[in-house]
Amino acid sequence: MFITRRSFFRYCTLSAAALGLGPTQLGLLREALANPAAPSVVWLIGSACTGCVGTCASFGGIPASGSNPSHCMGVQRFTGRSTINISGCPANPDWVVWAIVQLLTGTPVALDEDSRPSALYTTSHVGAPEEPFIHNKCGRNPGVTNLAPATSFGQNGLCLRDLGCRGPNTKSRCEASWNGIGGHLAGQPHPGHWCIGVNANCHGCVEKTFPGPESFFEYYNPNP
Repeated sequence: MFITRRSFFRYCTLSAAALGLGPTQLGLLREALANPAAPSVVWLIGSACTGCVGTCASFGGIPASGSNPSHCMGVQRFTGRSTINISGCPANPDWVVWAIVQLLTGTPVALDEDSRPSALYTTSHVGAPEEPFIHNKCGRNPGVTNLAPATSFGQNGLCLRDLGCRGPNTKSRCEASWNGIGGHLAGQPHPGHWCIGVNANCHGCVEKTFPGPESFFEYYNPNP
């Protein structure tokens, strides 16, 4: 895919809230893109990458699950190189663009224990610390609704923890990051464009344990 510098900057400007980019970073990006010595191509694929897009590239994902006869693994484990892992199945496109902006502007990226950007997986859109686990930010949490968890699918508004939802063990901000709703404020009615928002379980697709041998529709114990 070929994208001009002008088009890339325009996208970043229009999507600044979703990307978590402030005026300062946009100014640095404009300078970086205007620099004649700036890279004409940004490679994010193959063994030479510094950014791993998706859970398969980051940790092995579905190809590495089960008996793994092909011995699939993440890029960092295979190469021994330092990587920036943008995990997810699929990876959030705004998060991928965010990582490219950091690389182009030379901005240091703080990583968590799984080499994922802390700014994307354990921090709010405004850069403030927040509870990292999806379950603790979910509007269906029994601690918020004072209602018992769902016992079968179709019970709208109830927590799906006992039906296999992996939100209690998944660090991400998916609840406010998908389909044009980046930066959505906690506590406000949510458009619903994420797994739990459309009455489905969180499958924990950003975690290195995904997909794992456990059923997606039974209570999930990460340490059986």
